[in-house]
Amino acid sequence: MIRLGSRPLALLLLVGWTALIWWLTTRAKVTVAERYWWGPWAHNLVHAPLFGVHAALAALALRPGRVPGPSGEPARRSEHRAYLAAAAAAVLYGVLIEWRQAYIPDRVASGWDVLTDATGALGVPWALSTGALLSGRAVVVFAAAAAAAAGATWL
Repeated sequence: MIRLGSRPLALLLLVGWTALIWWLTTRAKVTVAERYWWGPWAHNLVHAPLFGVHAALAALALRPGRVPGPSGEPARRSEHRAYLAAAAAAVLYGVLIEWRQAYIPDRVASGWDVLTDATGALGVPWALSTGALLSGRAVVVFAAAAAAAAGATWL
């Protein structure tokens, strides 16, 4: 059995997640459920968790020292820097993808998508830092991502 430490595992998952996002977002044909009003909105909303998980995995890979489970301890300054660097990398990746989409037939580059990406990249790791999957922070992040997705869909 192969044993990986949490940092190499986070890095391996980050590489796979990065490739999955690229594959999902740079294809020429995208199927969106146009039948219901909420289909395109839900499609745009998916940006937030995609880039939120990307930032969370990057933060685990960049975090200094051992990566413990949720313990309720306040984060150190170096952990905050790792989190912000990971969020910035996720947002820059979102910008790269939007730039690439500008050159794909039937795709459109959107600043609203970048805003939704940034909401997820900053919000998901922040919401998960409480150690709970559902918390008041998660509701705030969902509301912000839902608003950004609405902008991407209807504005």
